[in-house]
Amino acid sequence: MRLVARAGRHAARGLPAGGARTITVRTESRNPAADALYARYGLRETFAEYVMRRRPRPAAARRAFPADVTQASWSPQSERLFLKRNDAAFRERPGFPGYSAEE
Repeated sequence: MRLVARAGRHAARGLPAGGARTITVRTESRNPAADALYARYGLRETFAEYVMRRRPRPAAARRAFPADVTQASWSPQSERLFLKRNDAAFRERPGFPGYSAEE
């Protein structure tokens, strides 16, 4: 929250000659009060991700995986496949590092 407040006071004084500033605020706990605070300082959403969660079911209520779903243990082979698929899925997202298997 301090970053937002400092940014707002600085922005109120005006930008330096010949330059603009970009302020990035990242949060994983948005709520109406936080949205109001950000809006008060002129911040706007440019990227959002949603995380879906659910409570685990008791063992008796679990269903078998569909026949076309494969479960596999982590291995050097699955690591390379994961990195390849992860890169393909997320490479266009802002801030995605794009690490290679060697990194």
